[in-house]
Amino acid sequence: MKKRTKIYKKLTNFYRVAFIILAAAAVLMFFFLKKETGQKFAYVRLETDLNSVKTQETFPLKLFLESPIDIDKADLVLTFDPKLIEVEEVSAFSDKNVKAKIEKKRGSLKINETILGKKTSLTVIFVSKKAKGATEIWLSPDKSGLFSKGVNILAKNPEFVTVTVK
Repeated sequence: MKKRTKIYKKLTNFYRVAFIILAAAAVLMFFFLKKETGQKFAYVRLETDLNSVKTQETFPLKLFLESPIDIDKADLVLTFDPKLIEVEEVSAFSDKNVKAKIEKKRGSLKINETILGKKTSLTVIFVSKKAKGATEIWLSPDKSGLFSKGVNILAKNPEFVTVTVK
């Protein structure tokens, strides 16, 4: 009985030591991986010079992309009230001469582009319709993405601009 108890104690101590080593390795890996990927988010900023426009008037919306690492691909979705405004034109990104691939739908604009760098911008020209009211132009972080090496690095804070049609 005593021999069995000694072997049992040795095995129990072995498992304890193995568990402690594995737990320490897991903690170290967590901090290492968090340090590698934790601070690399890209941000989108929306700006317009006009917060109030007349009916059937055009106004620009500037979309700025900023990232600490190169952006390989952008899939951005802007949403707005289609009863008040619609997209008239979309410029090329500032670091490219070719216009972005866009898909216009009622109440939304999808922008797709590849290889953008760390900082870039584009301008979307909107035109107000005959209806009056306020609308928010949203960049939805759930439907949008900025990708670097296949990983979505877009920060998950919603960005929007309010425009009033008078």
